[in-house]
Amino acid sequence: RTFTPSIDEARAESDSAAATATRTYDSAWILLGSMAHLHTHADIISTFNAVKESLVDDGTLIVELSHPQETFSMVECTRNSWEVPLDVNDDKTNEGGGDAQGNGGTLSIVWGDENDVFHPITQIRNFTVQFDLVMNGEDDTKSCQSVKDVVPMRLFTAQELYALATCCGLEVVEMFGALDDEVEVWNAEEETAFRLVCVMRKQTSLN
Repeated sequence: RTFTPSIDEARAESDSAAATATRTYDSAWILLGSMAHLHTHADIISTFNAVKESLVDDGTLIVELSHPQETFSMVECTRNSWEVPLDVNDDKTNEGGGDAQGNGGTLSIVWGDENDVFHPITQIRNFTVQFDLVMNGEDDTKSCQSVKDVVPMRLFTAQELYALATCCGLEVVEMFGALDDEVEVWNAEEETAFRLVCVMRKQTSLN
């Protein structure tokens, strides 16, 4: 069995001294860089301990984060952008049965900006996030809405994960450069790694 704890759930459980796991799982996953919203070691240790209590002996915790090469890019910030076509049909397809063509409009998303600030002590980067929604109306009219905000996210190094895992009775057994066990965490020649996927294992109880 696998579960993916939310940050709030993990914090709530770890903050209660009397909290005990009523169910145990073979594996827990924290994906999509969600751990970057935990800004301090105390937050991370509390979360890891809460997850560990919900794992069977030798159960695994798998964490997906941005690759450490972003942490050590002193001035560069990864900037991603993509567009999502919005179809007016409820079934998300056009009349011909194909994929949505965006006849309802387009949602454009931009994550990161070259001017985003990185704090070298806290390892927190303030990522700029912008959503632009363009809706197609009747008579070729368009309506536009835009939302822009800053999301503080912590960047991690591989060595930190080893130390944090050890503090919580977890053992790092493998690291990958993507959610694919064939992608090495670092290969300077191929440069295929773009994520840091860390596999940790709960150490067997001696009791």
